[in-house]
Amino acid sequence: FKHVPGVIARGLRSILCLPLREQGRLRGAIYLENNLSPGAFTVQRVAVLEHLASQIVISITNAKLYQDLKTYQENLEGLVTARTQELSKTLTELQAAQDELLRAREAAEEAQREAELQRELAEQANQAKSDFLSNISHDLRTPLNAILGYAQILENAPLVDPKYRRAVDTIKMSGGHLMGLMEDLLNLSEIEAGRFSLDATEVNLRELVTQIAALTSESATQRGLQFTCTLDESLPDSILIDNKRLIQVLLNLLSNAVKFT
Repeated sequence: FKHVPGVIARGLRSILCLPLREQGRLRGAIYLENNLSPGAFTVQRVAVLEHLASQIVISITNAKLYQDLKTYQENLEGLVTARTQELSKTLTELQAAQDELLRAREAAEEAQREAELQRELAEQANQAKSDFLSNISHDLRTPLNAILGYAQILENAPLVDPKYRRAVDTIKMSGGHLMGLMEDLLNLSEIEAGRFSLDATEVNLRELVTQIAALTSESATQRGLQFTCTLDESLPDSILIDNKRLIQVLLNLLSNAVKFT
């Protein structure tokens, strides 16, 4: 340093510069000046300063480690706080979901109880309906059997006037139709359950249509209507069909025609 202009200008006699190294990395330096005498920094003094430099490096390292540890601790506390908040929010959401699930389960149980109650009421209503139909059918069957019995007696009796013969046939057919309707009332539960079935038998179609026409003709005459039944020649004599259902269909169609004409 003796040729450095700044050193010459200041009149420095001794200079010492010690590097501060940590594991080979330069961390700083110790710089000392003396303007009184040359060789002021003896070997012993340099040894003391080197020891002091090593302690300074250790202190700097410890301070840095402390600062890093403090920063890590602060970051860790921040992470713990954030995580705690997230867990608290999650627990709140889980509690809300649990409460909602509990309410939904209670609503489902209430709906199930209500459905069970409605089912019991429906069963009671069906039973009451079945009892009513059974009773009314029994009450109607007694006088109807009497009508059918007398119709059978008149059918076997010698009747001179054909008009009376047709009247007896009409009474017998109407009574038989009513008897079939009462049987259908008793089987109403099966019809409601979708177990309705057809009983196909061989039926004389011309005779059946003629009988239905006779039933309808009387009501048409009472309403002042002219009723005519004409059978096509191509109509088959007999068909395989449910006799009772066919009578119901034709009577309903003809009764509506008479009623709304």
